[in-house]
This record gives sequence, C-alpha cells and structure tokens, in this order.
Amino acid sequence: MVDRCYHCRCREAEAYGRENGYSLVRCSKCRLLYVSNPPDPGTISEAARQGIHDGEETFDATGRFRAWRLPILRRRLQRLFPGPDGFEGVGRWLDVGCGHGELLAAVRELAPEVAVRGTEPNERKQESARSRGFDVSFFDLATHEETYDVVSLMNVYSHLPDPPAFLAMVRRLLRPGGRVLLQTGDIGVFEDRTIPKPWYLPDHLSFASEAIVREMLEHGGFEVQRVAKFRYLEPTVPIFAKEAVKFLLPGRPSRLGDLLRGAPEADMHVLARTTDAAS
Repeated sequence: MVDRCYHCRCREAEAYGRENGYSLVRCSKCRLLYVSNPPDPGTISEAARQGIHDGEETFDATGRFRAWRLPILRRRLQRLFPGPDGFEGVGRWLDVGCGHGELLAAVRELAPEVAVRGTEPNERKQESARSRGFDVSFFDLATHEETYDVVSLMNVYSHLPDPPAFLAMVRRLLRPGGRVLLQTGDIGVFEDRTIPKPWYLPDHLSFASEAIVREMLEHGGFEVQRVAKFRYLEPTVPIFAKEAVKFLLPGRPSRLGDLLRGAPEADMHVLARTTDAAS
C-alpha cells in the first residue's frame, strides 16, 4: 500500500474511484491522483517487459506501430522546437519508453542530423522499433553512462512508481543545458469532473496536473521553457473509427462522446532545460 503522496508527501487522501481491482485516490493537499494499492515493484517491471497487466481483468498494452501518429507528432515537435533553428544544438536524443518508435521516426524526419536512440522495456515493442531501423534496447538508466542533449518521456510519467526519483536519473543523463521533453495528461483541465475512463489501472499509476509537473521539474533542477497542450483525443479518422467500434461493442467503454463534443486540451507536453545551462 502507498501511504503518502510522492509529490507533497501528504498522508491524507480521499477516495476517487476504483477500476480493475485497484483504488485511485486524490491527495488532499496537491490533488495528485495515485493508485493506493499498486502492484509490487517486481510485478510492475514484469508487466512493463511483457505489456500484460493483471487485475480483475487482464489486458495487453503493447499495441502496434501507428503511422497515422507521425504527422501529429511532427506538428507538435515543431511547436515545441519552433523555427528553422529549433533543433540547433541537439546532437543526441534519447527517447525513454520509446514504444514502437513513432517519436523516433518523427524526430528523424524533422532533424535527420540528430542521432536518435530509444530504450524500451517491452520486448515486442523493442522488436517493432528495431524492425524500422532504430537503435532500441533496454538498459538501466541508473547505471547508463552516455549523455544526451534531449531526453524525451512520452506517455511515460503516469506509469512510473516514483516520478521524482526517475526524473533525477534523467537529469544525470543530460549534458549541461540539456532538455527533457515530458508528455502526460493534465488532470487540472478537468477540474472537479472525473477524468474519463478507462484509466487502465494498474498500467497507469498516477495522474498529475501542470502545477505538479512544473513544481517537480523545478525541484529536480530544471527550468520549464515551454508548455503546449493538445486535445487528449485527436479528431482523426483512425481514432473516430476506433472509438465508434468500441461504442458498438457491449461492455467496451468508448470516448466517442468526447470526440463529438470536442475533447479538452489535456494532453500536455512540457519542455524543460537543466538549470546548469550557463555553467
């Protein structure tokens, strides 16, 4: 059991909801949402390796390479690294939790001069990314000795048992003035409304807000440079088709209503630079 919030260390929390045999609670002080009865560390590591998550129901989070995501990622990267000199000074880029390699592909298309590399625990995702010509393996960040100009964490934050400790490892991998690109959901956008289900517990272990992520980065030796937010469901044909199919199938939660109404801009991207940039 988790007896305190990993961000503000508060021990007080209120029940928020249950899914798949796991309890989501909300910190009474900073409003972080976190799973109070997560799997043990060994189970979390094995689930990350296989992509299989157990609870009242078992589900596979491996997925597949999504080519339709590439133009979306390119547009977002151009907003975060704007102008013709947006990637100036970026020689080496590490994508942590790189999945099937979609971000690596987008960076390679926009900045072919940048050496991209990925680390990914899921063995099937590793194979998928390598089949597309990417340098992808899995290694321990705590003992990794190479350094990078950018480290990206795309849809990784919410899966981490201890984000502050993980960000400390990431900072060690960055050269002076290096940048971290962190993507996660901003629960602050939903205010007091329940964030849409499914939450995919226990694959996801916590949900933060922009304020929490900013504070965590600043306390960890980063200076936030840019925050960009996008709809958490992009109104694309593949997503419409996927959610429509789920809407028609019994027992499958669908977000088709959010798509039709216009999903809020809760998909948050934060770019931050290490504070030793001037040293």
